[in-house]
Amino acid sequence: MTVTQKIVVAFLAGAMVLLVGILSLVTAWQLLRSTRDVDRTVDVIMRLEYTFSMLKDAETGQRGFLITGDSAYLRPYHGARDSLHPLLATLRSLHDTFPARRAKLDTLADRVDEKLLELEQSIGVRVQEGFGAAALLTRTDRGQAVMDDARRLVRELEQRETTVRADLEAERRAAAGRMLWVIGTGTLLAVALIIAINRSIGGDVQRELRVRRELENSRRELATANSRLSLIARVGDRASASLEEQETLTSFARLLVPELADWIVLSMAGADGALRESFGVHRDADKETLVRELARYYTDPYASGVVAGVGGT
Repeated sequence: MTVTQKIVVAFLAGAMVLLVGILSLVTAWQLLRSTRDVDRTVDVIMRLEYTFSMLKDAETGQRGFLITGDSAYLRPYHGARDSLHPLLATLRSLHDTFPARRAKLDTLADRVDEKLLELEQSIGVRVQEGFGAAALLTRTDRGQAVMDDARRLVRELEQRETTVRADLEAERRAAAGRMLWVIGTGTLLAVALIIAINRSIGGDVQRELRVRRELENSRRELATANSRLSLIARVGDRASASLEEQETLTSFARLLVPELADWIVLSMAGADGALRESFGVHRDADKETLVRELARYYTDPYASGVVAGVGGT
């Protein structure tokens, strides 16, 4: 992989990570928005149910008071009268961006006001004129018609919120699925790019190590060659420095011992094949006596000229 290709792959990996991050943030925002809207619909449904429940409790308390004349039955009525208007105001605020549903809530608020007014009138008649007059007032069925209309409006609003909640739940599941897909796919692609980069870098490292080994081997070979050339030069110098055969061979041996072996034994034989003398050299001067002893036992009946024995210890 060329340097340009590596740069492109690295850029693609960074761009992939950035893209995955952006898409994940967008999807997460959509998921949070859907969750918030679902919570809003649940809150609206609960408040609608609570509104109609309070209205029924107020009506029940009114009937109990009309029958018994006991003001204790009016507690649900008073509680509903104090709570229904703030509750309806909250429901209106939750539908500020939904004109159609806001209009139904306004109609429901009108029905609630009508029902509370009807309850208040019948309670006043019961207090001032007694049970009979109040019973005649309730037989007009005006209060029942208002309750039926309020029940219908609450049911329609709840059905609408239930439909919206189902759509939001589907949208939330889709957003969660998209998030998982984006994260999974982006992660796999990023990992693939990172693996490609790592392989390329690993190949470069291996090539660099191989080149370094080759350079090191070349350096050692060059050092060995230089050492041998230096040895040859010194041997030549020693050979030309003296005409004495033994002295020259001893000098030669002392040059070879540190470079090529730990010790060397040289034996000189005459033309008749008989060994005239043997001597040895060791890199450790204290061990040269042992090498000389070894030289004494070295014999070769067929040798001529100079015979050498080398070794390592």
